[in-house]
Amino acid sequence: MIQFMCKQADFKELIMCSFGISKGSYRIMVELLKNKEWQSIKQLQKTLGVERSSVQKALSELLSKKLVKRRQINQEKGGYFYIYKCINRQELKSRMINIIDEWTRNIKLEIEAW
Repeated sequence: MIQFMCKQADFKELIMCSFGISKGSYRIMVELLKNKEWQSIKQLQKTLGVERSSVQKALSELLSKKLVKRRQINQEKGGYFYIYKCINRQELKSRMINIIDEWTRNIKLEIEAW
């Protein structure tokens, strides 16, 4: 089966489709790109006005796709928390171009085999 977009899509949809991420994950990724600083779940939750579990689920998806980085911060009195940062914009662009090139190659192969 070939994945191909047969409808008009905005750039947001192209990003979500390319990386296979949800709208919630897209919102988190954009916020991390916009801020450019490492952010905690609590900061993202406050900025975006969403539930903690929604932020955690989105970050989990982004981590699994290697679109964000995570660092552990150890607290003085024990315990730790994580902070997150999106991979750089150039890396995102490069990965998207590779994904779209792969789509194109696969479509061309299917057309040639037809």
